Amino acid sequence: MLPRLPRVILLACLPLCLSLPARSASDTSASPTGEIAAQIAAFGRHTLTTDQAVRLALVQHPAARKRLLSLGISPRSLLAAGWLERETLGLWDELLGRQIRMDDPRLPQVDALIHEVQAIRRSWYVAAAARQLAPHYLARMATLDAQAELARSRREAQTLSRFDEAKALADIAEDRQARRDEQIETDQSALALRQALGLPPDAIMQLATLPDPLSTVSSLAELDAIARQQHIDLRRALEAAPSERSAVGARMSKPVNVSLPVLEGKAPTTALDARLEARLQSAELLHRVYAELAQRRFVLARAYERWHRLQQEILPLRVTATAEALKHYNGMLKGVDVLIDARAREVATRIDEIKARRDYWLARLDLETTVGGQLPEGKEKLSEALPPLPPTQAPAVEQRKHGHGHPRH
Repeated sequence: MLPRLPRVILLACLPLCLSLPARSASDTSASPTGEIAAQIAAFGRHTLTTDQAVRLALVQHPAARKRLLSLGISPRSLLAAGWLERETLGLWDELLGRQIRMDDPRLPQVDALIHEVQAIRRSWYVAAAARQLAPHYLARMATLDAQAELARSRREAQTLSRFDEAKALADIAEDRQARRDEQIETDQSALALRQALGLPPDAIMQLATLPDPLSTVSSLAELDAIARQQHIDLRRALEAAPSERSAVGARMSKPVNVSLPVLEGKAPTTALDARLEARLQSAELLHRVYAELAQRRFVLARAYERWHRLQQEILPLRVTATAEALKHYNGMLKGVDVLIDARAREVATRIDEIKARRDYWLARLDLETTVGGQLPEGKEKLSEALPPLPPTQAPAVEQRKHGHGHPRH
């Protein structure tokens, strides 16, 4: 099941205080205590998906609890409603259709909470990918050690020059340093996620595996329609448009002296000028969001194409190459250097596949941020969202090589 998006918080948190039990005085404590702390601790030992990580953070992180309490929602009320035990965020489904007024004074708090939830999900994607990458980094280090040992042994056997040995060892050392840097980034991503969840730095945390990317997406027109309903700034602009047009229409029914600031050297002072400026700002916002939707949708399609090619085409070939290299080595047809190189390339491809999977989900999160809510199940294949590649043609030099294409007699 895909994780719910920050828009759920926007549509659900405000009216939630009307349907859940009121909080007691103990709910305002600085840290969860008693039954709440025990329930949070038990849930923290589960394998966390991105959706579960968000729910855990909302009842545990001090900043998130502070914002929820300012909205009239307490951790106790969330836990009493089965917030942590539910497989999905079905608790909020019945609230999704409720509209929130743009002049609600609590809207800034909800907006800030949305950004916090987005940061939690981003941290989860990075940390989950890093956890999957860790064993492959170790495998890569093992192949580097084997390559270094092979270079030294060949130098001792006088089959490798000192120059070739030094060059090979220097390349291996640089590759090993790059792998160590990646391992440091892995540890840092785990620390960042613990901080986002409100956990201590040494807390044990089990993360679920990154799911496979989805192969479909909604059309650009559908995404634009969703953004007009869910994007906060767009909703403000569109809700202001009807009254704006009616006011301008009423104003136009009477004679109006329109000032010309360019000629008179002063700023516009009439109500018509102010409303016209607001309408132009709304049109500019619509144009900018639509362009951003198109760009991020393209990035999502490109990320999916890269992952799909690595996972379906390149990685199986690398696995086959390693298996065949082992057969040839056992049959004394290939040397150990060929076997080690095949294994190193396979490990590198596995690392690229996990990174491509992570980049897909980050690109999807960016698109969801622009839309302002959950992406529906799309019908258009992501492979069709990219422009087709130009057909390949044989070089002209090949035709000249064979006598301009004429068969030999």
